[in-house]
Amino acid sequence: MVLTRGGVRRGRRPVRLDKRATHTVVRDSGDGRRRIAAVQKTAHRRPAEAVSFRMRPATRPRA
Repeated sequence: MVLTRGGVRRGRRPVRLDKRATHTVVRDSGDGRRRIAAVQKTAHRRPAEAVSFRMRPATRPRA
């Protein structure tokens, strides 16, 4: 699993990292190369994440 974050820059304003993508990477048994098997893109909602971390502190990522 590979997790990434990013955003779209419009004009001169700084980019807000409000997009998340999760890539599932598998190793090919034939040549051993890694390939992307699936991608899931989602919007990142900071308020919802904050509520989730308060209700379930164990879900908060370690820095």
